[in-house]
Amino acid sequence: MVTFFPKQISRRAIFIYLLSLTTVSVVFMKHMMGLDFIILGIAWVIFFFLLSSRYTIKWAELEEKKFARKLFFTALIFRLIWVVFSYF
Repeated sequence: MVTFFPKQISRRAIFIYLLSLTTVSVVFMKHMMGLDFIILGIAWVIFFFLLSSRYTIKWAELEEKKFARKLFFTALIFRLIWVVFSYF
């Protein structure tokens, strides 16, 4: 069993996201999202998948209590960043 998120899967997921975003934007051009939301979505998907493959290797060695604490604070930081960004 693989205990980490492989980089190959990350690259494929990013490619599939970009391909589907482009396809949907071309097919439904009249209802396309704004450019700022497209760029933000691309950045978050790339950020998520690249860090997933990195952190799953590091975090696989942690004990359960420390893992849960790191996971909670990481999720909290991401949500706070989103709240601040969406407010402005």
